[in-house]
Amino acid sequence: MKRRILSLLLAVLLTAALPVTALAVNNYTDLTGHWAASYILELSDLGYLTGYTDGTVRPEGIITANEALVLLSRFYDVDDAALELIHDDYGDFVESNVDVTLRWAYDELELCLAAGILSENELRNLRLTAPIEKELLSVLLVRALQKTDEADALVDRGVELDFSDTDEIAPAYRGHIAVLVDAGIVEGNSRNEFLPHAQVTRGVVAAMIVRSLDYLEEEGDYLALEGYTDVTRQSGILVDYGSEQLTFRGPDGIVRRYPVAADADVTVQDGDNRLDDNLAGSRLSLRLSEGQITAVTVQNRPNYEYVQGRVSSVARSGTGYDVRFNDADDGKSTRIRLPRGTDVTINDRVEGPEDLEIGMYLTVTYRGDDVSEVSAVSGNVTVEGTVSRMTYGTPAVLEVTTEDGGLVRFDLDLTNLPDIYWGENSAGIDRVTVGSRAELTVRGGRLTEIALEMSDETLDGIVTSIVSTTGGTTWMITDEYNNTQSLTVSPSANAYQNGKAILVSAVQVGDTVSVVVEGSTIVEIYLVQGTGSSANKVSGTVLAVDDDDSVITLLNTSNRLIYLDVRQVGAILESSTGTAVPLAALKPNEQIVAYGSYVDAANFRAASIIWEN
Repeated sequence: MKRRILSLLLAVLLTAALPVTALAVNNYTDLTGHWAASYILELSDLGYLTGYTDGTVRPEGIITANEALVLLSRFYDVDDAALELIHDDYGDFVESNVDVTLRWAYDELELCLAAGILSENELRNLRLTAPIEKELLSVLLVRALQKTDEADALVDRGVELDFSDTDEIAPAYRGHIAVLVDAGIVEGNSRNEFLPHAQVTRGVVAAMIVRSLDYLEEEGDYLALEGYTDVTRQSGILVDYGSEQLTFRGPDGIVRRYPVAADADVTVQDGDNRLDDNLAGSRLSLRLSEGQITAVTVQNRPNYEYVQGRVSSVARSGTGYDVRFNDADDGKSTRIRLPRGTDVTINDRVEGPEDLEIGMYLTVTYRGDDVSEVSAVSGNVTVEGTVSRMTYGTPAVLEVTTEDGGLVRFDLDLTNLPDIYWGENSAGIDRVTVGSRAELTVRGGRLTEIALEMSDETLDGIVTSIVSTTGGTTWMITDEYNNTQSLTVSPSANAYQNGKAILVSAVQVGDTVSVVVEGSTIVEIYLVQGTGSSANKVSGTVLAVDDDDSVITLLNTSNRLIYLDVRQVGAILESSTGTAVPLAALKPNEQIVAYGSYVDAANFRAASIIWEN
């Protein structure tokens, strides 16, 4: 980004100049002792700025409003397709309201309108060829950096500036200037004056541009035009990188994964611009297009640490607030102390620590041992997509492929599951199947609800064939019109008879069924005829043991959840020794075989258990 923007400085800063090729930096005759020399020299060192034929760069030359707008438009990386859309929206207006002598800047002015850097009314009334005042340039720069909301929030909170001439700054603009001050982009002169109505020199512009670019790189910000391109931005903390896949946890606590395009633009601060696992824990921002990461900036800053978690308590204490949250990585309770008046960004607005609430998802930036930045997300976040993985274990893992081609992952505690609905009906976790459409509700980084879309496609008929292989089970069903369909039975399909859950294996050839179908897969079975199963044995892997209710959650060999009622089991026999052990001795991932009888398709009343230790 820095090189792209700086490449335009020759056209903007030195408009109408005659550059000298290969003019050495030391030959600039008018920079000695100038306060902006380092900024201008930095641009020159990058190879994007040359001087005039007389060997000067004229740092005190005045910049016009038009030149400033052209420069600000370059903060946006817009492709030709987007530019055409922007021209359709603003081309006629610019052509009608901007003098033809400035035709060379029409595209840039159109982009400024699309980006909200200025409004149509402001452009209509702005003297483009007149020098621009520092106050106005500051406002336009904040808009270009997409920090207007932060500026407005500061105004609402009664921002105070320390300049000796603050009274000369328009009250509505003080928030904008405060944003630039906080970002290190502007500062006062030797007399601590801001000089809001002063004309802006090329030296001042060079300083503001260099500082703005540094700020964007440090923050990992990319500026996109919403509504004109397919490019979206996301940010968060890098979890891991491997096999050209990048996983990160966003400010809302959701873990997302996207493939990285082969030609992606990678920037690693204080690194070699290569992604690897050593960067885990770093802050990042990225651009997405067509389901792939096309650009990513990683802040691998020494002495910085980023920690996320769900707020568990907020307590006023003395002159500040004690905030506790559960670390997302290790689950440990962490406390931070925030003095009264500390800026806390909540839902992209600058608030205070008193506005934090239990359940919000927090991102804390540490610089050494000190808290340097705090942000939080409140409210529900919804994610829509298709279930691509449902694996039972400790924990269970749910992955959903989202609308933009990415993937979100949630680790589920089988003893504390979110609310699950299939249509309007409550459902169990075994109803979450690969291929199901789902809407996930997340609050404070915690998955609180899974709403599964109910298919309205049903098939009634007679089962004429059942074929089971290692690849799955296929049924042939013939309907009343003598049409036969071949359908795959989902491994997690539920079966019912007379309102009671039964085993899928209870369905036999010749039975009449009504099945719910998604694509070519049976996901729900209603048996019109049949007597159920007489199975008296179940085996599998222990996922959880509930001593209080005497229930074992088991993943059977068919990858289905079975709940064992073990109240009638006196002791568990260890297969290798024959020794009786108590229920409490069983741990997750142990292999057991239970004997007894099914109560329904998901519940088994055990009479005895053998522990295959």
